[in-house]
Amino acid sequence: MSKTFTLFLFPTFLTFSQTPPFVSPSSAYIDFGNSVTLSASACVGTIEWSTGQTGSSITISPKQSTQISAKCVVGNQTSGSSNVVLVQVGLTNSPCGSAVIVSSPISNSGQRIYSSNTIAANSIIEPDASVQFKANNAVNLQPGFQSKSGSVFKTILGKCDELQTREVINTNLNMPWEILWGPDNYIWITEKAGKISRVNPETGQKFELITIPDVLNYGEGGLLGMVLHPDFITNPYVYVVYNYGTQPLGVLEKVVRYTYANGTLNSPLILFDNILGWVNHNGSRLVISSDLKLYITTGDAANTSNPQNDNSVNGKILRINLDGTIPGDNPNPVQTPLGAIWSNGHRNPQGMVLYNQKLYVSSHGDNTEDE
Repeated sequence: MSKTFTLFLFPTFLTFSQTPPFVSPSSAYIDFGNSVTLSASACVGTIEWSTGQTGSSITISPKQSTQISAKCVVGNQTSGSSNVVLVQVGLTNSPCGSAVIVSSPISNSGQRIYSSNTIAANSIIEPDASVQFKANNAVNLQPGFQSKSGSVFKTILGKCDELQTREVINTNLNMPWEILWGPDNYIWITEKAGKISRVNPETGQKFELITIPDVLNYGEGGLLGMVLHPDFITNPYVYVVYNYGTQPLGVLEKVVRYTYANGTLNSPLILFDNILGWVNHNGSRLVISSDLKLYITTGDAANTSNPQNDNSVNGKILRINLDGTIPGDNPNPVQTPLGAIWSNGHRNPQGMVLYNQKLYVSSHGDNTEDE
C-alpha cells in the first residue's frame, strides 16, 4: 500500500525597514544662476535624490523654486522620503546705481537690471534669456545691441525699487484667515479653528498665543477677523471676531477683546455678541479708525432680507467704541445692539480698509458681481 504525504509549506514574511535620511539645509534661497549644496545623512547605503542624482551630497542650480527630497537604498530595500527641502529661486538684480552700462552678453534667464537714472546697453541678449531693464529716466540701446531670436527683452521706465517676495512659513498652518503686521515686527495670524499665533518673519518660527475654546469651526465660519490696538505698547489689546454656538441653527458670532502679556492672550472681554451666523456669509473683518472706533463687518447669514432689515445687525457695518459702547455720532446712537449700525445693505463683506479718512469695503457677490 502506498501512502501519500502532503507537505504544507508556510511562507515566512521578512520585513525590512530603512530610516529615511535627513537633508540639510532644511530650506534655501538662491538667486537665479547660483547653486546650493544639499547633504543627506543617516544612510549606510546609497542616497537617491528626487532630482535623479545619487550621492551623499549634490549641488543643484534650479531655474525655478523647487522641492527636493532623498531616499536611502540598501540592497533591495528603499526607505521612505526624507524631509522636503524647499529651494527658492529669486531673480538676480544689478545694483541700483545712478547709471548702469551693460556691455557683456546676457544669457541668464530672469535677469533684471535696474538704474535710478539711465541704462546704456550695447550687449547681446542670448536666445532663451529673459531680461528686464528698468530705469527712472532712460534706457539707451547703443549700436551693436541685439536681442537674439528666442529671447525675451523688456524695458520699463519707472522707479528703481521693485517688490520682492519670499516664503516665510509653509507648514504648521491650518486655514489662516487674518494676517497682520504687529508692532513687534512679527506677523500675527488667526487660524479658523481658533488659534492665534505670532510668526517671526525672518525665521518662520511660529509662537502660539492661544486656542480659543468656544470657537465653532463650521463651514466658512470660525475664528476670522483680528485687529490690534493702534497704541499696542500702552494698550496691548487684541480684538477678534469668531463664531460660537451650535450648528446648524444655533450659530452665532461675537467680538471679543483679549489682553496680550508674557507671550499669551488672556482676560477675554465680550464687546458685542449674539450676531447671527451661518455655514457661510459671516462677514467678520475688523478695522480700528484713528478716532479709536471699531468697525465690524457682518454677513447676511444667508438671509437676503437681513441687509435691509433695520431690526437686524446682519448684512451691516457696525461701529462701536473700543469698550463696546455705542458712539454718540452713530446714525442711531441708542445704547442697544441696533445702535451700532453704521451702514447697511451688505451681503457678505470680508474686506475692509481705511485710507485717507475713507472706508473701503469689498463684498462677495452671488457667484459673480463682487462689489
